[in-house]
Amino acid sequence: MSTLADISVGSEIPRFVREGTLHHWNRFAAVNDEFADHHMEDEAARHEGFPSAVGMGPLIFSLYHALLREWLGGDGRIVSVTMQLRGPWVRGTHAGPNGVRSPGVREEDGGSLRRAERVGRGTTTDPF
Repeated sequence: MSTLADISVGSEIPRFVREGTLHHWNRFAAVNDEFADHHMEDEAARHEGFPSAVGMGPLIFSLYHALLREWLGGDGRIVSVTMQLRGPWVRGTHAGPNGVRSPGVREEDGGSLRRAERVGRGTTTDPF
């Protein structure tokens, strides 16, 4: 994995891909006590208008944090993350957040702050 210093402005941050399986979602649900039926059962999800069971929003958010932590290595800290979900992460697809390095901006203390802006869809409909 490249370090922050190795990635120039305009370069794509390496994609961080996870499979959308009940096995992965069940582990996340166990830690967060989030056993909602639409996350575990296709029929419940279809009743709510989804094509199959869907991944948890907080899990997708945690994938973005994992992507950023891996990208930063030991070279920085995460100041803030803003994310907007534009579609469900359905079972049998991949979640793959990525981004592009944007020009840095200055923090109040004079330190350098690197921004990463997401591009493309974070969740694909490609079966794995």
